[in-house]
Amino acid sequence: MVTKALRVAAIVSAVAVAPLVAQQSAPQLVTVRHATGQGVAPVYEGFDINPDGSYNMWFGYMNRNYEEAVDLAIGPSNAFEPGGDRGQPTHFVPRRHKDVFRVVVPNDFGNQTLVWKLSSHGQTQQVVATLKPVWQIDRQRTTRGGNSEKISSNLPPVVSVEAASTILAAPTSTTLSLTATDDGLPKRRGEPVGLTVLWAKYRGPGEVRFSSTTAKLENGKTILVEHCTNLPRPYSRIHMVQGTKGLFQGYPNRVYIEGRGKEDAWVNADDVLNEFEHPLWKEIAAQAQGAGHGGMDFIEDYRLIKCLREGTPTDFNVYDAAAISAVVGLSVQSVTKKSAAAEFPDFTRGAWKTAAPVPIFHM
Repeated sequence: MVTKALRVAAIVSAVAVAPLVAQQSAPQLVTVRHATGQGVAPVYEGFDINPDGSYNMWFGYMNRNYEEAVDLAIGPSNAFEPGGDRGQPTHFVPRRHKDVFRVVVPNDFGNQTLVWKLSSHGQTQQVVATLKPVWQIDRQRTTRGGNSEKISSNLPPVVSVEAASTILAAPTSTTLSLTATDDGLPKRRGEPVGLTVLWAKYRGPGEVRFSSTTAKLENGKTILVEHCTNLPRPYSRIHMVQGTKGLFQGYPNRVYIEGRGKEDAWVNADDVLNEFEHPLWKEIAAQAQGAGHGGMDFIEDYRLIKCLREGTPTDFNVYDAAAISAVVGLSVQSVTKKSAAAEFPDFTRGAWKTAAPVPIFHM
């Protein structure tokens, strides 16, 4: 009887001790998030090939801090071997950032290496970059979302940036305008993940502050709202429509169409408007002469009155009005949170996905 009693006690003890062991091990699995005090790790992303046979060796970094931006001037704490200064950043914002810059090397670079070394908070880390085939990047087929059936899916976005001033003689402000067009991939739960724009200082001394308001929209599109009353500049409404084959910008009106005219050069919109002008504008332009905003007000009033008389839906509905008005409140919200992205509300509760497109109207 004594032996049986001891055996039972041993089993109970084993069961009782097990949770204690698990509780002691659990903290070891928790990832500690450091706001400050951590180093920056250089990252080699790989290389791609230029048409002339030279190579782009792409680099990024991982700032292990969640809040602290680290500044490392070119020198012993931020250098390439060989070369020292290869155009690398000196300001490192928190967390992981890919393809931040490239180093172009000649087509006879061969088996040579580039070593990027960073030292911060007493931690020195380096990365060795080579042209070994395993590091070659195919930009058409290596982004996330590709598969065996659609190997070219999820292409990189097309981004353009314009600056009101590229050189500032003294501490002041300027306006940067960015547009980005994407293919809507990858998707999550059937919906595009979308694009996120991050403005950050790249390199150099001094502090740079950004005050742009961005709001993430459906299908990966981003709207940028600018308001500047302090800097001298010619009048412009900064209207822009970006497509996959070109873009239109006004006022003044100018256009760029891929494959037409000089590469990467604007063309006066008047030279192509006869080909692409909306048919309603062509039909009513003579009557609209002399009306406000170059005839625009006349056409807006004409369409509204016509819809009301005929009992048809207006071109611009209450949901459109709410969406346009919301930009003001979202801008305030974004600026208050140090230019954080603002979620754009869906006033239609998803009905926009099945709404019929607005047709091309005639008189």
